[in-house]
Amino acid sequence: MNSRQRVLKSFHHQTPDRVPLDYCAVPEMDQLLMRELGLPDRAALLERLHVDFRHLDKWGTMIPRYVGPELLE
Repeated sequence: MNSRQRVLKSFHHQTPDRVPLDYCAVPEMDQLLMRELGLPDRAALLERLHVDFRHLDKWGTMIPRYVGPELLE
């Protein structure tokens, strides 16, 4: 079962092969783990940790861009 299938199964209240994993850490922790594990980048770190979720921005959430008239301070 791949990550997408695992996450979708759990979203549909079905039993996946294992609990989908998420990972969130400050960049310094990412760097420390990558150095200790000998990994070239964050993508390799997430793969090594068997993380199922991928986030859409650097803060780990999707923050929509405001579209509309200029806001007054």
